Amino acid sequence: MKKLDKLAVKLHRQELQALLDAYGKKHKMTITIGRITYDHDGFRFPVEAIRLSANIVKSKTTADDNTSVMRSSSPSGNTSDPDYARFAYHVSRAGFKHGVELRHFGMTYTSATGKQYTVCGFNPRNHKYPIIVRNTHGARYKYGAYILSKLK
Repeated sequence: MKKLDKLAVKLHRQELQALLDAYGKKHKMTITIGRITYDHDGFRFPVEAIRLSANIVKSKTTADDNTSVMRSSSPSGNTSDPDYARFAYHVSRAGFKHGVELRHFGMTYTSATGKQYTVCGFNPRNHKYPIIVRNTHGARYKYGAYILSKLK
């Protein structure tokens, strides 16, 4: 292996992610590679694996017949969406602390300046800004739980 540079690490990441995607599909998991750090000899990175069945949690109870409605995929219908799987995992364990529910995933918020943000994550360990939103360009921002009351 030659000296590692940014481009080489990017190519390794793409190849490794393809291998992890195949492995994850076989074992019904979503596997993502975290931030890669590297030097001239090698590189290191964290890996996160979430079972796809972990995102099947109660989302609401209907008023008509008190039957639970289960959601096993994101609102867009994509069952392998890693953001939704992570969101559902955290909501099922700590969403009650901040008033976060599965229905909040994918909801939009329009700021006073007219910019639109979509809820794409939840970090229960961040007590001040637990809600993660994405703008139309893909940049992510953190908001407090107060944002949930402004969602459409």
